[in-house]
Amino acid sequence: MANASENAAVIERPKTPPEQAKPSISSRSTLAIDELLALAPDITDSFVAFALDLHKKLREVGGSKNVLFSPFLVTGALIALYRGATGRAAKHLAHLLHVGGVDVYKVVAYYALCHSRLFASWPNHNRTGFSATHDLALIRDRSVDLLEEYVTALSPWCRMEPDFFEEDMGSSVVRMDLWIRALTAFAFREYAVFGLPPIGNREQTLLVSIAVLFIKGRWRYRFETGYGTFRETSTKVKQVRVMRRVGLFRIGDCAGLDATVLEIPYQDPSKSMVVFLPRMERLATFEHSLTPATCCAAWPT
Repeated sequence: MANASENAAVIERPKTPPEQAKPSISSRSTLAIDELLALAPDITDSFVAFALDLHKKLREVGGSKNVLFSPFLVTGALIALYRGATGRAAKHLAHLLHVGGVDVYKVVAYYALCHSRLFASWPNHNRTGFSATHDLALIRDRSVDLLEEYVTALSPWCRMEPDFFEEDMGSSVVRMDLWIRALTAFAFREYAVFGLPPIGNREQTLLVSIAVLFIKGRWRYRFETGYGTFRETSTKVKQVRVMRRVGLFRIGDCAGLDATVLEIPYQDPSKSMVVFLPRMERLATFEHSLTPATCCAAWPT
C-alpha cells in the first residue's frame, strides 16, 4: 500500500508540443516492443531499487512487524502520478523511482508492457486455477486541481475522487477503509495504516495513493495443512498454522544473499511463487544484502 505524496502533488499540464504524439497512460505504448525490452535491465533495476527503499522504510517505521506489499502495484501508483506531474513534483517522483535518466513516456510504456504480460492469463483464470485482481485509487484533497484530461485517462483503471482531508481526515480514513473492506473482505483496524500521524505533527496531506492486490491460485501439488512449531529465536518457539508437502521442487543457492531460493509452482504453468530462505538466524544479514543487483542476479528477468 502506497501512502500520500505531500506538497509535490499538484498535477500540471505537460508541456508537450502538439506534433509529438505520446502514448496514453491507459493503454500500451506505440513504441516498438524491441525498444521497450532494451530498457528492461535499467528500468527493472530502478523498480527493484524503489521496492527495496520502500521495504527499508516500512521496516524502520514498523519495528518488528511483518512487511507485506506489492512492489509492482506501488510502483504503478507512483508512475501514474509521474505521468501527469511536471516541475518539482516530477523530479521528486523520478528520484523516488530511480528513473531520472529515462523518458517518462518510456517508463509508462514499459510498465504497461510488464502489466500486460504479468496478467496475460487473466481471462482464463478459472481454467488455469489462478487469478490476480488489483485495484488502485488516487484520493486527493479538494484543494488539489487535476486536469480533466488526466482524470479521464486514469479513471478506467484507477478510482479518482476528491475528499476532505484537512477538514475531516478521520472520516476520510473511514471511507478509504470501507472501500478496501469491500474489495478484500478485511479491514485495517489501525489509523496508522495510511501513515498519517496527527495533523499537528505532519505536513499537509494532499494525495493518498492506495493499491490493493488479491491473489488466488491452486498449487500444482496439493499441500496438507495443520499446525507446527515456529522458532522466532533459538529459544522462543510458538505454534503456527503450516502447510506440508514432500516432493521435488526447484531450488537454487544464492551465495550473494546467503540464502536458498525455492520455487513453488501454481497449477497455471506460467505462474510460480518464489521464496527466499535465509540461512538459520541470518535474516538480518539477508535483508542488508538485498540490492537490485543481488535480487536480479538471484532471479534474472
